[in-house]
Amino acid sequence: MILGMGLKKAGVHPSVMYVLYAYSVYQVMAVVILEIIFCNIRVKVRKHQSYSVYEIRNAIYSSTKDILDATVSEPPGSFLLRVLLFLHILIITSFTAGVMFVIAFIDYY
Repeated sequence: MILGMGLKKAGVHPSVMYVLYAYSVYQVMAVVILEIIFCNIRVKVRKHQSYSVYEIRNAIYSSTKDILDATVSEPPGSFLLRVLLFLHILIITSFTAGVMFVIAFIDYY
């Protein structure tokens, strides 16, 4: 959709289109990376679920049962997703600032 779009009637500099092209490429890459990460998370969760029966059975008869009950673990991939969210916010802010800079400070010719 962005490739077929023109901003001539809006009266903005043509270099705004390059920023929008870069933004669309970034969005496609972000979706692909997130799909790969979520696929890996689903595989890890399925593995964990298949072994959870044995883990629970061993925890019941284990001498370390109290230690195992006290541990709280984060969902798989939560740290990576938080880092990606921070980077996404940073990149989207820079794209927005870039478009605003081009529109505000570069004269249309």
